[in-house]
Amino acid sequence: MRRTLILLSLLLTAVLLAGTVRALLVTQYVVMATDAPDLLPGDRVLVNRVAYGLRLPGDRWWGPRRLGNGRAEEGDYIAFYDPQGYGPEDRRPVRVGQVLAAPGDTLWLDPARRSLLPARTTTDARPVPIPAAGTLVDVTPWTARLLWRTLRQHEHRPAVLVGDTALRLGGRLLRRVRVRQDYYWTEGSAQAGLVPASSLVGRAFCVSYSLDPAQPFGRRWRSDRCLSLLP
Repeated sequence: MRRTLILLSLLLTAVLLAGTVRALLVTQYVVMATDAPDLLPGDRVLVNRVAYGLRLPGDRWWGPRRLGNGRAEEGDYIAFYDPQGYGPEDRRPVRVGQVLAAPGDTLWLDPARRSLLPARTTTDARPVPIPAAGTLVDVTPWTARLLWRTLRQHEHRPAVLVGDTALRLGGRLLRRVRVRQDYYWTEGSAQAGLVPASSLVGRAFCVSYSLDPAQPFGRRWRSDRCLSLLP
């Protein structure tokens, strides 16, 4: 009886320890929607939850809170709550992507292809700054829609888009706006919008294993992706 109680106690301790590590330190997500070209649907990605500060539970009651305030850098693989989702952030689907531009960086809008590039390639390219917390960002015809979406979705400010080229707030035309948090640009930001710092879950660092959902059950295992470290 005594041995049984000891074994049950050890088992319970191990389960609690594993649950604590998963909830607070390292967790795993299945890649469904991805903002990184070298990740595949079905990848199981390990995420360091304390890389940018430990995210505390309770978003739905008092909003996102962190212990620590790290900043993701260009090239980081990040796990984040879907910016297009509804409701508390911690109830939204998790996406995994690579940071292509960090707060304070500038992308360049190519007028011909209507695409954002990391460097200026033509003389008529227009600058699109990635907002950093507390900084002023100019409202221009080529940044108005992106800023409008950011203000309404993540800053909770009822900005109005005027003719797709200007912003109005409280009856006043905005020439510059100041944001309250950092933002990031990933591969999917052209569709989903900027990723706010409040949505960061942590840094993805390894594909633990991968199952191809398009294959029959017996052929899903991708052996070449097992324990693949991310940059």
